Amino acid sequence: MGFSDEKGSFAGVAEITGGVWEVLSVLAARLLGVVGEKAEVGAEAEALDADLKRSAVAAQEMFEKRLQAEGAVDVLVDLFDFVVS
Repeated sequence: MGFSDEKGSFAGVAEITGGVWEVLSVLAARLLGVVGEKAEVGAEAEALDADLKRSAVAAQEMFEKRLQAEGAVDVLVDLFDFVVS
């Protein structure tokens, strides 16, 4: 009698342990999925940030070139005014 009760209780512990491991493995898989998604979103955000910075630098360079070109025209007009007067 004592042996059958012990086998039953060990079987119950093994069953509970198996269930706990099952739950833990599902939770771990979900946690890894969430971490992976966050890493993916973070990488996308960094890429967008880098793209915005490149766009800002390009716009700044474009405005600087236009201002330099306008300045060159002003110099030519001033030179023409000087020569004509």
